[in-house]
Amino acid sequence: FIVLFILIGSFSTFYFNYIRPPIKFELIKLGTILIAVAYGLLPALIVGVSSVILGKILISRIDERIFFSLALISIVAIGAALFVEPANIVLGGIILVAIYDISLFILSMATGGDLMWNLPYEGSDFLINFVLFTRLAPFLLTLL
Repeated sequence: FIVLFILIGSFSTFYFNYIRPPIKFELIKLGTILIAVAYGLLPALIVGVSSVILGKILISRIDERIFFSLALISIVAIGAALFVEPANIVLGGIILVAIYDISLFILSMATGGDLMWNLPYEGSDFLINFVLFTRLAPFLLTLL
């Protein structure tokens, strides 16, 4: 499952090679949190960090922001492994996604980001992950 989630997470950003809408869709956080809850911290860090790096390579976006992404996905993995129980996957996942998105939004704005891009970009990521965690995460967790 670890390799599967790395591949799914990495390739979920591939659309950015062809279109760059101010809408963010990725499955890295979902996979990282699910793996953390099911298997623990180390597998979650492997999924999260590997997915971020491979995803950035696939879309040719290795830049200074990768360090923010790596730090934040590591925080998400740690938070999920330490604080999220399987019965609370929906609420725990939504809280961790919110922490990630709000943090990345603040960091992006503090480093000269465009509000009209960042707000829908991070907002759409939160909404998509909200749907994923409320509709899909509990089912996926039972498969792990």
